[in-house]
Amino acid sequence: MLSMHARIVHFHPNALMATHFVKPLLACEAGAGYATQIVNSTAPAGEGETLIGYDLTPANLLRLPLAFARICALLRRERPALVISHNSRSSLLPLLAARLMRVPNIVYFNHGVPFIAYRGLVCALMQLLERLNCLLAHQVLTVSTDMKRILDTFVPPGKVSIINRGSACGIDLAVFRRELYGESTFRRDHGIAADDFVTVFIGRAELRKGIGIALDLWREHFSTRPGFRLLLCGASADEVRTLCGEVPTQVTCLGFCLNIAEILSSADSLILPSLHEGMPYAVLEAMACGCVPVVNDIEGIRCLVENGVNGFLVRDNAPQAYVYILTALRERPQPIPALRVSAVVTAAGFARDRFLAVYLEWLRALTGHRVGG
Repeated sequence: MLSMHARIVHFHPNALMATHFVKPLLACEAGAGYATQIVNSTAPAGEGETLIGYDLTPANLLRLPLAFARICALLRRERPALVISHNSRSSLLPLLAARLMRVPNIVYFNHGVPFIAYRGLVCALMQLLERLNCLLAHQVLTVSTDMKRILDTFVPPGKVSIINRGSACGIDLAVFRRELYGESTFRRDHGIAADDFVTVFIGRAELRKGIGIALDLWREHFSTRPGFRLLLCGASADEVRTLCGEVPTQVTCLGFCLNIAEILSSADSLILPSLHEGMPYAVLEAMACGCVPVVNDIEGIRCLVENGVNGFLVRDNAPQAYVYILTALRERPQPIPALRVSAVVTAAGFARDRFLAVYLEWLRALTGHRVGG
């Protein structure tokens, strides 16, 4: 049996999202000699993963006492040196169980502070949850300087930190590079003309992600203007019809996509009218692929995008500003090459290999145990 000093347990609620944002950490840990595992709250994405319904959703409420007991039993059995619990709404039970089981190192990995997008009772409850998560953890990691600044307002000095320049696990620049997709037939396969101006939206069919704003923008301003195409990655046609009754003209619903890098490399711009973000991978990935981001000017985004340099910030999600910027980029594309170069340079600072090197040193310092050389 490996020493407890080499054991790490991650908790992440969504198995699919964990594949993108947590599995790279597990691979890094395993490569360094740590025994590492993940506990999901939805169906496991791979063999050997543990499933416990601990997420604070209505479907789980009646089962939360049993879920808490199962987490305690797992930690008692595994005796990890470190527990890392990811995301706001799903971390309360794992962090509390880790405290009860006297895990020596407990980390809350905040992927964004959602309460800033709400008002009233919902905002107050989300902020309370955030405060409890930070209180239960020995240390707090977060994904951007903007999120760190918010969390620093209600935690002791020095408790919140970011790895490298931020993000959940860095960006894989071996995949997200425009030059890799020079021979792509994506545009032709989807009936996109060579001179069409293609904008991509990446996100779930949830209003807080801004999909409604993007759809309204296209229906009211671009559906009758030839040459403007909107591609929705993550939303199906049925979901769009549920939201707004129809799929606007010149909007293509791609649903769940595995070829995001190819799509972004075939597009001209990214639109992200999201109401809150921690560190938006959609923006990072677009930048790495030379796709110009046109995005809401909010915390979590503005620490990535410098207006007019590597993308464009839209204050208060103003529709006319989106229309003006996208129209200008299509009709006067001369600035696009310089914007792309700056965007690629920004994304390079978040390269996954840089992130994981810093993460591993942080991990070794935290556990006080060097393994795997």
